[in-house]
Amino acid sequence: QLLTRHTPTGGVETRAYHCGVNTYPQDVCVDENDNIYVVGWFFDGTKDQGYITVYDKDLNLVTDRFLAQANSGIANYDDENIQIHCCAVTMDSANTATLVLGGKYNTNSGNDQHAVLFTVPVAVSQGGASFLPGSTSVTFEGGAIRPNQAIDIINSVDIIQAGGAFSTMYIGYAGSLYDATGTTTRGQYGVLSYNGSAITPLDGYIIGDDLQL
Repeated sequence: QLLTRHTPTGGVETRAYHCGVNTYPQDVCVDENDNIYVVGWFFDGTKDQGYITVYDKDLNLVTDRFLAQANSGIANYDDENIQIHCCAVTMDSANTATLVLGGKYNTNSGNDQHAVLFTVPVAVSQGGASFLPGSTSVTFEGGAIRPNQAIDIINSVDIIQAGGAFSTMYIGYAGSLYDATGTTTRGQYGVLSYNGSAITPLDGYIIGDDLQL
């Protein structure tokens, strides 16, 4: 993984990160304190693992986390294949944020791929960001929530906050669908609501061939 940015004086700064095996970075997002989140996945020889790396505004690596390990804070996915393909982050308060991750997973026991979305609580300061101790994510699984329209992967996410003291968050997602043969043929756009403890699919969604991502 190479993270690169141009400096105000015209120079280039680069940071390298490696998971020890082939590493596939997928997306970057930045919070209001200029902390940088880079997400992706790697194959550890047994399964795919999603990962998160967090840098401060000076491109110092603050922390990292592998999502298919027991200490990841991602509940019930310790032994699964997880790929993270996108991220978005929004501040909940002066010192906390919610990191939203989208991608796909399947169990080691069969070909049952599903889209998946996680909300991960983060402690934020101008000196960096860290995962809140003891916290766990809230998870949305997209496979087969609509008859014959099982969303296969979430490729992009965006966040809108609403309600008093940001009590409700709306997460827009874009992804791909697969048919009964496992072929990805169509796309799906939709919206989820998140109240800090649960993710709820809203009734409005769009499916179509031209939306394939």
